[in-house]
Amino acid sequence: MEVSSTKDELEAAVSAAALERERLEKLRNEEIAAAGERHRAEVEATKEEAQRQHEAEMEALKGQMQHRIEQNQKQLALMSEEHAVKTSKLEDESADAKTQHESEMTK
Repeated sequence: MEVSSTKDELEAAVSAAALERERLEKLRNEEIAAAGERHRAEVEATKEEAQRQHEAEMEALKGQMQHRIEQNQKQLALMSEEHAVKTSKLEDESADAKTQHESEMTK
C-alpha cells in the first residue's frame, strides 16, 4: 500500500509540475508578446517622430526657398528698373546727339 501511495504522490507531483510548467510557459509567451508589442509601439513612435521632423524640415526649407524667390524677384525688379532708366537715358542722349548733329549740319 505504501508503494501505491508513493506512486500516487509521485504522479500527483509530476502532474503538478507539468501544470506549473504549462503555466510558466504561458506566462513567458505572454511576456514575449508584450515585449514585442512594446517594441512595435516604440518603432511606430520613432517612425512618426521622424516623419514629423522631416515634415518640419521640409516646411523650413520651403519657407527659405520662398524667401529666396521673393528676394530674387525684388532684385530682378530693381535690375529691370535700372535697365529701363539706363535705356531711357541712352535714348535721350541719342536724341540729343541726333538733334545736335542735325543742327550742325544745317549751319
